Amino acid sequence: DYTPPCEQIQWHRSILDESHNIKGETAQSRACLALHAQRKWCVTGTPLNTGIEDLQRQLAFIGVAPLGDSPATFKTQLGDAYTTCSKMRYGGDSFPIELLALLRRVALRHAKAQRVVRGGDGDGGAGRALLELPPKTERTLEVSFDAEERAAYARLEALARAKAGAIFRQGAAVAQKE
Repeated sequence: DYTPPCEQIQWHRSILDESHNIKGETAQSRACLALHAQRKWCVTGTPLNTGIEDLQRQLAFIGVAPLGDSPATFKTQLGDAYTTCSKMRYGGDSFPIELLALLRRVALRHAKAQRVVRGGDGDGGAGRALLELPPKTERTLEVSFDAEERAAYARLEALARAKAGAIFRQGAAVAQKE
């Protein structure tokens, strides 16, 4: 009976970066959920990337029971919050209090503009930026394609446009039903 090496180790800490990517029953999400660690962290800038369902797997990873136990339990426990968030994708404007209460207990959020309230060790750090990022740099690089590369790019562009159009039409159809 084979067990992958990473699942055989009892890790001190397991940090899942871009944790919003462990959604659904994928091999990647199953592998992440199978890790054993004393402490588990999820790091993401978008915990609700495509919908509230994204949060269930992240709660499962960090061990929040019963919400992390199964998608059905998650949906049942959050009830109206689940429905409200689903509607918010299509123009709703109220955020459910049950979900806010949950997120306040399991999430730590920082904004780029956040400031230090008190300086530590008398260093007078109060008021300085919590996170100092270098200035944003944008560059445009011109790329020349040969005929084969241009054809491959055109095929991919056409596929992407078709998929984006289908998603847009699907969203418009759902919005019209409500």
